[in-house]
Amino acid sequence: MMRYNELFDNYDLLLPRKERGGYLIIALYEKIESKELDYCFSLSDIENVLHEIYLDRKEEFKSEPQWSKIRDVLFNYYLRNVPGEPWKYYLTDHAKSIIELMRAKLENPYKDHLLQKSFQEAFTIRHGEINSGEELERKFGRIFIMGPKGIVLQKIESLEDELRDAYKDLNHILDNDQATATTLVQQFAKVFKTFGEKAEDINRAIISKDKFLSDLKFVKDDFYSRMETTSFQDHILLKKHKLDWEKAELILTDISDFFNEVDNKLRMIRQRIYHANDKLNELKETISARASYKIKLSKLQTFLLQYSRFSKDDNVFSIELPQKHFFNQYRPLPPIKIHELIKSPPDMIIELGPDKIYEEEERKKIQLEVERQEAVNKWKHHFIEELTLGRKLNAENIMNKVLQEGSDLSVAYDVISSLIGSVSERPELTINVEHYLTEIKADENIYLWKTTIQKGNHMNS
Repeated sequence: MMRYNELFDNYDLLLPRKERGGYLIIALYEKIESKELDYCFSLSDIENVLHEIYLDRKEEFKSEPQWSKIRDVLFNYYLRNVPGEPWKYYLTDHAKSIIELMRAKLENPYKDHLLQKSFQEAFTIRHGEINSGEELERKFGRIFIMGPKGIVLQKIESLEDELRDAYKDLNHILDNDQATATTLVQQFAKVFKTFGEKAEDINRAIISKDKFLSDLKFVKDDFYSRMETTSFQDHILLKKHKLDWEKAELILTDISDFFNEVDNKLRMIRQRIYHANDKLNELKETISARASYKIKLSKLQTFLLQYSRFSKDDNVFSIELPQKHFFNQYRPLPPIKIHELIKSPPDMIIELGPDKIYEEEERKKIQLEVERQEAVNKWKHHFIEELTLGRKLNAENIMNKVLQEGSDLSVAYDVISSLIGSVSERPELTINVEHYLTEIKADENIYLWKTTIQKGNHMNS
């Protein structure tokens, strides 16, 4: 907060008002640039310039500015005494930078420069151009890319200024009551041509930007692939490829953040272009209103010419204009018929008895599922006991034995599944699976991998 307070307290010193020396600094700078004044100028030069400003812009000043009243403001940041010559002065670098900043804003050098061209000149990677992290950093590192970034941002700012001026032109066209409809349409078409050209340039610039970002990602991925294919024994080369990849990652992040800022600015510019359609609707309404007004005016003129006659005293209408008559009569409201609502019968609760057939079917389903689960658990515990006793089992025999006892295929499948799950949790038992199919049930085309389960080291396959 201290920095903001300091700016507030010194605002008039950093940016003096026009009557407090602001116009004087601009005029001195322009005269030095045009060689009318030397780099070092005198007090009389200052007073002459102040007088010229006052004569040229009297309506902006209550009285002629006096050097004695503004010198203390300007001597803080804008003017300095020449050492050894107390009546000689020169402009500070701060004063020159402020004027140049204002001139750059009003005379943007990139106003006629295409945005797509700005991206292509600043952000392009040619084939085989980047072979190391140092080359990538020298061309697109944070420090080296500041200039191209500034060029792109200045071009976007000039686009915003152009669109703002175009909007002013549209409003000025709509406010012109004297222009004909043809002239209005021609002027609108000229302004909308500007909108269309800028929109097309933005689209091409976005394509160019996206291509560069894709190329930069490809360079980063290439550094990573070099790092992956380098032998771990070659520590120096591996370290170099890793450093290249890290530099590329930092550069990609920095440029991606910059492009995100650019995308936000371009999105707002696009919205302004889209909103220009509202002005087109206003033009349609203006032309329509003017046409309607002229038609009514023409009808009135025809009516007056048809039903009037000229006399020495004045024009006289030969007919009486129609008059409106209002009736002041009380009209009572018609009586409102009251309709009685038809009473609906009371709701009745219908009691439904139990569905014996449904209950019996559900009981049977539950009973079958319980018997099935009991059979699965019985078989699982049986085979685990055999394995604990040291027997060697295979999946084919297990399923065939379950099927031979009258159980269906789902029971046999659940038995082998739960058995393998239980064995996997017991370290004293091992499962060995060979990539060889064994037939379980030929009529249903059911096959299993050849799987054996036995006691031994815990080596699941």
